[in-house]
Parts: sequence; structure tokens; C-alpha cells
Amino acid sequence: MWRCGRQPRARRALIPASACWTCCGSTRPGTSDAPTEGDTQVAYAVVQHADGQRPSPINASTLKVLVAGGAIALAVVYLVLMGLQGTTVYFLTVGELQSKGSAAQNQLYRVSGNLVPGTLATDSSGLGIHFQIADLTDGATPLPVVYRGGQVPDIMGDNIEVVAEGKLDAYGTFTANTVLAKCPSRLDSTGPEERDYAVKA
Repeated sequence: MWRCGRQPRARRALIPASACWTCCGSTRPGTSDAPTEGDTQVAYAVVQHADGQRPSPINASTLKVLVAGGAIALAVVYLVLMGLQGTTVYFLTVGELQSKGSAAQNQLYRVSGNLVPGTLATDSSGLGIHFQIADLTDGATPLPVVYRGGQVPDIMGDNIEVVAEGKLDAYGTFTANTVLAKCPSRLDSTGPEERDYAVKA
């Protein structure tokens, strides 16, 4: 059979003779015409990499580095997402917190309500205070709050709007680690999260 483009030690693949003659610029031996499509003669053509070298596969050490790098990246993303989730604090009213039932237990929340008159008292240990807050509009049951985080805001008193941050226990008592009290001289129509609070803790 007719061979064209023969080179030593090169990988070869079978292609139709017409394609070989076309790419090599040759014609059939002894003729002046290129072969027709019906020609069944087969020729060999050389197939090799453009730079004369075969592409080398990824070795085992490189593959291990890539896999390890991917695993580290996934671990970092997971830790970041978990950290963001752990620092998220939901802002609720007393009624909204109580409507969650047992699902709200041991979750970190900020709860806003007005201090129920006559409920503010010093804790028996002398290390904190306890009081109740309630919504003025929805008539929800007052929420007992215990705070032992430090000094109490000076303006704490009856009907003062209070924001407590902490967790609800199984007995329905809200244990606060932060207490904010709205200054009564600041009267405006903004939401509790936008108002100025006196903080001492």
C-alpha cells in the first residue's frame, strides 16, 4: 500500500487515502488525478503532537496536591458558614418569641418589650436583677427576664422599653447576657433596633 508522511518512531493512525493525498499534496502513483470517494485504498498518515512530544499525564503527586487543596478549600468555606450562622441574632418581640414555643429554647435572641411596672427587683444573690417585659399592643403574656451580666442601666424603670439579648430556658425564663434600655427623652417613630439605648454592662 502507498505510504505518505512516514516518520520514524511516530504514532500512526489509519485514514482514507483521499485524505492522505489531499493533506500531503500528492496524487495517486502513476496518475494525475486525486483518488475518488469510492476508492477503497487505505494509506497511513503520521499523527503526533504539535511540538513533537506526547502530552504527559498528571502524576500521582500532583493529583494528591490538587485533592488536598480542594479539601482544604471546602473545609474553610464550611467553617466560615458555620461561624456566620453561630453569630446570627434574631430580633423578636415578646409575642413572637413566645409563639415559637419549645423551638425557641436555648437559641440566641434579642427580645424587645416594655418593663412591666413593679417587677424590677434585685436578684437574691445580689449579683443581678430580674424583671418582666411585655408587648404594649398584642397583649402577650409578660416574659420573665433574669440578668446577671453586670451593672444595670441607670434608666431602668417602669414602662421603659428594654431590649434583652440571651436565651430562653425550658421554664420560660429569659436569661439575658446584655440589657439595653431606651432613653425616655428620645421619642421617635423608629423601630427598637434603630433607637438609642443606654447601655451599662
